[in-house]
Amino acid sequence: MSAAYIIIIIIFVILIVLGIIGIGFYNKILFRKKRVEDKLNSIKTSIKERNEIIRRLNTLFANSSFHEDDLMLELNDLYIKINDNSDTTLNLMNNTDKLLVKALSLESLYQELSKNQEYNSLKELFKDNQYKVMYGVETYNEEVSEYNTYRNKPIISIVNKVCKFPDYDIYRKDKNGI
Repeated sequence: MSAAYIIIIIIFVILIVLGIIGIGFYNKILFRKKRVEDKLNSIKTSIKERNEIIRRLNTLFANSSFHEDDLMLELNDLYIKINDNSDTTLNLMNNTDKLLVKALSLESLYQELSKNQEYNSLKELFKDNQYKVMYGVETYNEEVSEYNTYRNKPIISIVNKVCKFPDYDIYRKDKNGI
């Protein structure tokens, strides 16, 4: 065997090993990306559930004797925004939280509201939903942090440049903690 033939075989073996390593990195980053997207979809599902709570509150207040005109207008506007845009993003969530807290604290003004079964049911649904969204955002942020850290490692950045994996943003609370 000639030296050139041996060098070609060594280069070929090195390329095969690098290819296998590259495929492994690709699969790992793809797995992490899928986990981030799953967490985001979980949050979107919870936000859709929250939008249903808004729809039901809007109906309850429209068909009842408890009227807070400003609140009714805000709820109605929010309901229209949700239906027009099918907005399930985290941006709308902040306004939704504030408005729902306001709407679900009206029982101090209206005693008969605290006896309303639908109102109390919506109040419990909102509490459960808040927990699901908070937990979802927390786990999403953890996944995004791991994904972005892994994605930006020097050797992985080569695979990333070829495959163009997106960078995900961490969800941050506003100054009110929402």
